[in-house]
Amino acid sequence: MPQPRKVTNDNCVACNHSDARIIHRPIPVTAAPIGVSPFELVAPRVHPKSSNCDDSPPSCWFHGSISREDTERLLKHHGGNGTFLIRYSTSTHKYVLSVIYNQQLYHYPVEELPDGFYQVNGTNAKYLGIDLLVSEFRRANNCIVCSLTKPAPGNRPPPHITVYGSTNELHHAVRKANLKGVRDLFTRVTSIGTISLADYVNEKSADSGATPLIEAAKTGSNDIVRLLLEHGALVNLRDCGGFTALHRACQKSFAHVAETLLRMGRANPQIKCPFSGNTALHEAAMLGHADCVNCLLRFHAAPWARNAEAEMPFELALRYGFADLAAALAGYKPTAPLTTQTDWFHPNLTKADTDRFFTSCGATKDGAFLIRRSSQSERKFVLVLYYQHQTLKYQIEVVDFSFHSDTKEAYFIDKGPLHLSLEHLVEHYSRFADGIPVRLHYAISSSGMVLNIEQLVPPGLEKRGRELKKVEQTATGGGEAWALRTITMGGHMGAPLAMPNSKNGGSRQQGQGKHAQGKHHKSSGFGASNASGGSSGGGGLLPAAAGLQLTATGGSCIGAGELRLVPSDAVILLYRLGEGEFGEVYRGQLHLDNGISQEVAVKVLVQPSQRLDFLKEAAIMMQLSHPHIVTIYGVCENKRLMMILELAELGSLLDYLLDYPERCQLSELYNWAMQIASGMSYLESSGFVHRDLACRNVLLSNQSCAKISDFGLSRAVGVESDYYKATQRGKWPVKWYAPESIYYKTFSHASDVWSFGICLWEMFSLGEHPYADQDSFEVLRQIEEGVRLPRPKLANDDVFAVMHDCWAYNPDARPTFSQLLAVFQHLATNVYENVEPPEVGMGASVPVNNDQRKSMKNGTPSSTGHSRHSGSSNSSDAKSATTSVPIEIGASSGT
Repeated sequence: MPQPRKVTNDNCVACNHSDARIIHRPIPVTAAPIGVSPFELVAPRVHPKSSNCDDSPPSCWFHGSISREDTERLLKHHGGNGTFLIRYSTSTHKYVLSVIYNQQLYHYPVEELPDGFYQVNGTNAKYLGIDLLVSEFRRANNCIVCSLTKPAPGNRPPPHITVYGSTNELHHAVRKANLKGVRDLFTRVTSIGTISLADYVNEKSADSGATPLIEAAKTGSNDIVRLLLEHGALVNLRDCGGFTALHRACQKSFAHVAETLLRMGRANPQIKCPFSGNTALHEAAMLGHADCVNCLLRFHAAPWARNAEAEMPFELALRYGFADLAAALAGYKPTAPLTTQTDWFHPNLTKADTDRFFTSCGATKDGAFLIRRSSQSERKFVLVLYYQHQTLKYQIEVVDFSFHSDTKEAYFIDKGPLHLSLEHLVEHYSRFADGIPVRLHYAISSSGMVLNIEQLVPPGLEKRGRELKKVEQTATGGGEAWALRTITMGGHMGAPLAMPNSKNGGSRQQGQGKHAQGKHHKSSGFGASNASGGSSGGGGLLPAAAGLQLTATGGSCIGAGELRLVPSDAVILLYRLGEGEFGEVYRGQLHLDNGISQEVAVKVLVQPSQRLDFLKEAAIMMQLSHPHIVTIYGVCENKRLMMILELAELGSLLDYLLDYPERCQLSELYNWAMQIASGMSYLESSGFVHRDLACRNVLLSNQSCAKISDFGLSRAVGVESDYYKATQRGKWPVKWYAPESIYYKTFSHASDVWSFGICLWEMFSLGEHPYADQDSFEVLRQIEEGVRLPRPKLANDDVFAVMHDCWAYNPDARPTFSQLLAVFQHLATNVYENVEPPEVGMGASVPVNNDQRKSMKNGTPSSTGHSRHSGSSNSSDAKSATTSVPIEIGASSGT
């Protein structure tokens, strides 16, 4: 390989890299043995939290703002080709990878991209954190002069530039919601004095990259959230899924936690997930969590923010079936702006005179701004922002906005949110530096007057926000709707928004399938069709399961309130669809007292001896609520026990693969894989193992929306362990089972991951049967010998590598579902084109030693300390994930 030229400043070495890719997981420093997945290597070492690491472990490579001269002196002193460090250049405001080779110094700037990823300048691979960048560059040179070897002894990097850290006692205490334990740990750390409290409280876990604050947000422990914030927890850090604590709280419908994060922690509601581009409002809207939507709107979250697919929160709410919430969000009326156009609009200012006007007014502070017309079009404007002795110019575009009653136009900058007027746009960017380098501080009027907007709009001000208010629709026969009210402290109330009739816009829309039961929240959250609205299925829309006005009852072994009883006269069976584990599945109609009728799937118990198992499955499903997991509406008993479920119109994924292979393009396969991983990640976080994940148990509501079904074998795992031990024999799908499940009857999230790998194999082989006609004993022999399924015809190297990661013999070496979700989120939005069918051959041999087998039998998989890693990205605590690119700097031409 030709060596790149030596760089004499902090500009990047030029090199060509044609294959753009995103690195989702850290690659171990030690090269993996042939045939052994990197996931099978040991977890990262836990290093002491000293300010300097003298033994130079792999993670102590950060040197802060060390000068270029000190960098060269340090690297030459430690010598050896590939010795490296990461530093921050104060001149370029970028991180720099510095490496020595043949006594020559090379400096490679590391760009922090607008989407939150990191990239060595001039290369195409993107990394979710600089720790992942270092990890891969230690494994291969990746277009730099040589592979990295050892770091010059330095400090551990700050958490905002890394994906993973070391799971500490604080993580464990927070995960158990142990408030006393958290207090005791803070007392102990403070008394020791040798541990940095800031480092301790913001440490990212080794398994999910979550800080203790993110863990607390996921559990809803508001007291712990407050305690962590009081001790310096950074509120805007992300986990390996790209989510902040605010995202996680809104996903779990913990509005009280979200309010604490926003009010006390000053969380930024505009931070986006790097994969989906979703803000916290997107996440709350797509799950129908109106209380969280209200909270975010009170703190001025942009109601029409756009994600990576240019979708707004109301569009996701509509896609997932929350029609009333979607209508209210689409027509949301924000409070009146605090500034007017006379404060900052210059209708006659020319481009040539702009810079001179700033100087003549003395408005040369960061954040000074004005808006003028664009020289390109009458329907375009330009925001001119003074920052670091330059005038940055951002084009403001105008689009049609027919969703709102007050205006037919909306204004936006680059990929930022839509606004009803220029005044609303100014107010938003006065509160948040949402893609621009600094908030708007000083408005310059056409007369030369300067207005300090900060005095009008302090960040995080709540009192003038609006929220959606839940109101009863007694006049329309029950259900629920949403209206607007203004949250003021003595001001006037906003006019309520007229809501659609509940018959046409209930809480959630439903629909289901051909051969078995399924679930439908109206489509996928990752690219489903019908995003513009409209309902599928017949008749009116069924309210959400939680909103069904039915009597709750319990069985002899099921706690009261866990099962919802549907009146027997409310269910009509239409015709038989197929058979499930406990009996027959019918298409039916569910009639409610308010006159709403909805087609559903009805699972009918045939064998009375299976009654308890049937009720257990229903009770488990009652506890689950996720867009890609089947929803249950209740149970009904009329001579036979029946389970009422959503209807998935296209039936099972396996049948669809076999019947319509020509429709199963790569984009669909990646999308289904992502949705299955999303549902399984939810089960993983909720403490449930599925035990029967396969394509036959995945249903399609439509071609863009997959749902996990059939929870007949599912079980909740205990608080003190993350596995379940089966005590009864039965017909087990051995070809989908992990070795520890077959040998020792232990089931865990890791064994579900193995099954997910088989499910992937089915998908990318278009429904072929795994292991063909081989019997169970032959399958077990091959697994013991390290032989895995051959690569299916539609799987490229990356997807096949993920399958092999799922089939690691050691359960702890398999990825988690949150990591798998991150991988397929990227693949679903960056579909590989022109994939050539690979040669079909046997998988690599992965021999199993006795220690591994013993650990499987005696030390069942644990929920911490995994060496499985995948996707995420981290950016600074106070910075948004998306940065708008100025259309010009200074007096450059074009606008």
